[in-house]
Amino acid sequence: MLHQETLALLDYLARRVRHGILEIGPYTGAATVVMATALAESGRTVPFISVEMRGSHSTHPQLPCDDILATCARCWTSMGSHHVSTSSKG
Repeated sequence: MLHQETLALLDYLARRVRHGILEIGPYTGAATVVMATALAESGRTVPFISVEMRGSHSTHPQLPCDDILATCARCWTSMGSHHVSTSSKG
């Protein structure tokens, strides 16, 4: 999980973005939820694209993960983000 100050900064920046957001590697999806929620609450209608190549990181020292996409989906659901609307497995 990202540090609270990092998530607060992402919230701040997402509320002020002009052209869109490209997130590469959401891993657990917490930053995705923060930025999507900030965009929605600020009324921004810019593109927001998040790319995750699938896979696992079972040796991560703090947050091991066997299925990154499934973990993202659980995070988005548990955090109540109705702003994260589309995921695509490629």
